Parts: sequence; structure tokens; C-alpha cells
Amino acid sequence: GGEVLSVMNEVCHVVLPQERKKEKVVWMGNCPL
Repeated sequence: GGEVLSVMNEVCHVVLPQERKKEKVVWMGNCPL
């Protein structure tokens, strides 16, 4: 159960900010935490 949430958190807090910097990606939604 918690495994998926931790992956989503990593994507939200680690991957997305990096992608934003590179390609100005807009995150459609909210972080789980």
C-alpha cells in the first residue's frame, strides 16, 4: 500500500521539480503529501 504513495511522492517532489526546471512542465494535480 505505502509503496505506491512513496513512489508518487518521489515523482512529485524529485522528478517534477527537475522537469519543471528543464522543460517548464506544469504539474496537473497536487502532491499526495
